[in-house]
Amino acid sequence: MDELEILGKDGKPFTLTVESEHDTAYLKIRDAAIAETLEVSSELNVDFDEKGNVIGIEILRGDDDYDDSEDRARMESEG
Repeated sequence: MDELEILGKDGKPFTLTVESEHDTAYLKIRDAAIAETLEVSSELNVDFDEKGNVIGIEILRGDDDYDDSEDRARMESEG
């Protein structure tokens, strides 16, 4: 597992964690308990705190042959 800390414009850190063993990456935006996770697609999850603020984004690298057209169509229709 590799971690990289990136400072935002306000000086607060973002933490990017990459787990090559599982082909995943997680961008932690703020320290808070996860109250809800929204599955945007089979390869992208967004975590929210109890106030509805985004606290993290998880990227799941799937099969290279994955067809994301169904996910894209759903996102466009939800617009």
